[in-house]
Amino acid sequence: MNAGIAAHRLFLGASLPDSLAADIAQGTQALRAETQGLAETTWLAPASHHVTLFFFGATHPLQVANITALCTLIAAKVPAFELVPERYALMPTAGAPRMLWLRFRPSPIYQAAVQAFQEKWEPLAPQLHVRNKPAPHTTLARIGTQAAPAWQYLPLPAAPAQPLPIERLTLWDSRPEGYIPLNEVKLRSRK
Repeated sequence: MNAGIAAHRLFLGASLPDSLAADIAQGTQALRAETQGLAETTWLAPASHHVTLFFFGATHPLQVANITALCTLIAAKVPAFELVPERYALMPTAGAPRMLWLRFRPSPIYQAAVQAFQEKWEPLAPQLHVRNKPAPHTTLARIGTQAAPAWQYLPLPAAPAQPLPIERLTLWDSRPEGYIPLNEVKLRSRK
């Protein structure tokens, strides 16, 4: 990357609809109240909730158009699908938790789409660490080391029942001030 040119930290993901975000907020209300005084606990704003499909990593700004074209080509082959909420989970599962996730059940279409992006992107960015089987999830809270022991003893609520329909994906830029949507691609219609 050239000096003076800021890299974009790009990822492709699906936003949560307002109705599912409301279900999550209602279901985690008691947990939010219990963790309100904990140091180093940050609840993410509902507008930041998304399910990541693929992380492109640090990318030169001139590559945004090429990545958008790649996303459009692959998305046209992926049928629209749903992800069903499975459970709230503290992650990582071993050691001190650093995040609260809402995990979704793995979907064969989700996994196939991830693999399609890996196969096309990995030769272009071999330095990028690619997760073989990413778990579909949305991060709800970030947990610091001081707060981690308290979180391990908190009961987690039941997951919402409402499925997440995924008909389009957004290319996001992850910046310190939040996630900035850059482009949107539509998945193939269900038949």
